[in-house]
Amino acid sequence: MKKPFLLLFLLINIPLFIGCNNYNNSSENLLINFRTYLDKLHKDDLASISHASNEFRKNFSAAEPGIRDSAFIDFRSFYYDVINSYYEIFLNNKELVNKLNDNKNEDIQVQQFKITLEQNGLRLSKTEGGYYIDEKPDYLYENFKIFVSRAINDFLLIRSKELEEGFSEDAKLLISYKSLGERITTWEKYLNKYPSSPLSAEAKFSYHLYLSTFITGLDNSPITTDDILLPEMKNIYTDFIQKNNNSESGKLVEKFYTIISNNNFHLTSALDDFYQENQIESMKGIEPPTR
Repeated sequence: MKKPFLLLFLLINIPLFIGCNNYNNSSENLLINFRTYLDKLHKDDLASISHASNEFRKNFSAAEPGIRDSAFIDFRSFYYDVINSYYEIFLNNKELVNKLNDNKNEDIQVQQFKITLEQNGLRLSKTEGGYYIDEKPDYLYENFKIFVSRAINDFLLIRSKELEEGFSEDAKLLISYKSLGERITTWEKYLNKYPSSPLSAEAKFSYHLYLSTFITGLDNSPITTDDILLPEMKNIYTDFIQKNNNSESGKLVEKFYTIISNNNFHLTSALDDFYQENQIESMKGIEPPTR
């Protein structure tokens, strides 16, 4: 089974320190000690997630906001590292995988495995006929929303909803193009509200991913037939432009729509300069993130 694209986080280089020069020695030591603690935990043990979460609460509940944000980003990185480290271990457990494939949900091994996942903010997901370990959509938001800044809080809330819905599978959208347009405006508003968010790089990644998909389509969710815009996409684009006429994305989609409408709704080489000028990447032949 091909390993699914698990984590947008892996593509983004998040700074480990967020303005640490402004912290006192005690605060910096908290972060250093926490990172040392995380380094000692075994990433092939799912229970390490709970240990790390408990350590975070023990040390940072009363810490200053910036320190809590930095520690949370460290925890989140560790959380994703554990998920990815455990992937091969899970796949190599043929007995467990076979039981899952045979829907032996009453089996004690299967039940205990699912309990362990639940206790550590994880879930069992399936794609392309195979299972994999995934984050629970609301785990990070529900467990850390009271500790982190509003910028991170809002980011986690947005992502929890997206994770619940999913994004694509086998180059096919799991959501409608209308919903995809709403995701574009959600991230655009987020970036405008929190330009200095410690997670702004990920927010920008999501914004550009959704915008490129919205404008170029996916192999199995095309926007055209024989390079002619589908009738339903005309309605989606005009509705998006009308609702977002004052936003950057609304204006950009309007430019795209004007170009193709001037060419009888054919996608032609006239779009090449538009794509390059606006950093639009074609999603043709691309297997995008599952969520």
